[in-house]
Amino acid sequence: MRRLLLLTIIFLAVIPVNAVMINEPSFKFRTNFWLKDLKMSKNGTFAVCCDVHSLYVFNSTEILWKRKIKAVCMDINGKYLAVGDIEGNVYLFEDNGKLVWKRRIGSGVSSVAVSSNGYVIACGDKEIHYFDEKGDELWRYGTSGCVAEVAVSDNGCIAVAEDMLGNLYFFVKCNKNICGSSFYQKDWVWEYRNGWYVGRFTKLSLAYPFIVHISEDGNYIIVNGGEMRTIYVFDKFGYLLMKKVIDGIPISVATTSNTDTIAVGCDNGKVYVFDRNGDTLWKVDLMSGPALVGISPNGKFVVASSGKKLFLFDRNGKLLWIYDNFDDKIDFVSVSNNGRVVAGSSSGFVYFFRSTVKPLADFDYTPKNPKVGEKITFKAEGLASQYIWDFGDGNVVKTDKPIVTHTYSKPGNYVVKLTTVSEDGLTNSTSKVIFVKSINKPNPTPIRTPKPTPTPTPTPKKGWLPISLPKIPGFESVIGIIAMVIGGCIAGRKR
Repeated sequence: MRRLLLLTIIFLAVIPVNAVMINEPSFKFRTNFWLKDLKMSKNGTFAVCCDVHSLYVFNSTEILWKRKIKAVCMDINGKYLAVGDIEGNVYLFEDNGKLVWKRRIGSGVSSVAVSSNGYVIACGDKEIHYFDEKGDELWRYGTSGCVAEVAVSDNGCIAVAEDMLGNLYFFVKCNKNICGSSFYQKDWVWEYRNGWYVGRFTKLSLAYPFIVHISEDGNYIIVNGGEMRTIYVFDKFGYLLMKKVIDGIPISVATTSNTDTIAVGCDNGKVYVFDRNGDTLWKVDLMSGPALVGISPNGKFVVASSGKKLFLFDRNGKLLWIYDNFDDKIDFVSVSNNGRVVAGSSSGFVYFFRSTVKPLADFDYTPKNPKVGEKITFKAEGLASQYIWDFGDGNVVKTDKPIVTHTYSKPGNYVVKLTTVSEDGLTNSTSKVIFVKSINKPNPTPIRTPKPTPTPTPTPKKGWLPISLPKIPGFESVIGIIAMVIGGCIAGRKR
């Protein structure tokens, strides 16, 4: 028992700060009032934060645009930004600052979420409102308690909400004839309204903080169990897929886009990372107070904060960098697919950290046995802002696309080198040898020249030898006459 306890203490020990890189923020500013929310785009090109006076959109070096809105909550998805304010207004912006629409839903907005196609779910008081990309209200739903948190799938067909009484609401856009039978399970109350199934579950006894997360495809929903120290994973039809009990009250939950990896920060400073089945992948004790977490949509990075310390881990739990020189304790964290991080404190300090991690440099190609003149497709793995291809035959291509094609004019071995460049100027490279075969031309059918028919040589009479005479014009006639004369004389003598 003592050995087990010792191993647990060692595993959850304090992280050695001097063994990792100390990162520094590339941009820092302070909002006018208390910070209410902070998020980063998936690709890390910009981040958004808000206070009760203004909405700020910024990147790694500057504030891009700003709007005077008494914002209290927001969400980013693709080019859309949804915002809710304390006066009950819901806004939909494009990432360039263009206002798409504005609608009023009540006396205050407590949570908003937006899909990649611009559908917005927002809650105020005891009502949930759902809008399309034009701002038309598709439906509204009254709840038992004040709604605390909402979420929506990437395509806008699945929405989830949670109220302060512990009720969980599912909204599924579905044809009644196709999936009606899927909604008759124990402990759930379902009804069908205008093309949507609405389900309510009332036995979770959820407590503050209210955490709801839905995968991009809408197939998985994650909620916390508050004082029950439990994380639940449901499918879109309300079936409980996983129930994970952890050591600590979850105060922060983040998942990947497909919810195959879940990160949880607890009130006791412990961070857990486990898969959808509830199997723990790794864990760490930050030991500096309550832990907040964020995970990149692709699952490559996990950011965690505790007190005035910020940590960035890779997917395997390796600590990549740390920062501990904040002006105040951190209350918000978010990380992008390329390892960029934003952090903020409730007092209004906002920090943007560029990635210190080299981009992945690896590639594949088809066909595997190319020939001269055959088009070869090269595909880079991982994300980068620029891909530099050196094909080894004197041709070099620079592009922002991960896929290129190339052909070789001569057979032989070629060393193909890929160099990837991140948005922060970090580079990485790899090389592979490709053998290009020559084209196998079929052997031509030989043309047979017919042999000339030989002219038969007359057999000379006995006593005579054939003589080859030169061809002299008129010579043959003279010789013929002489031969006839001599022949006649010989014949006369024989008589």
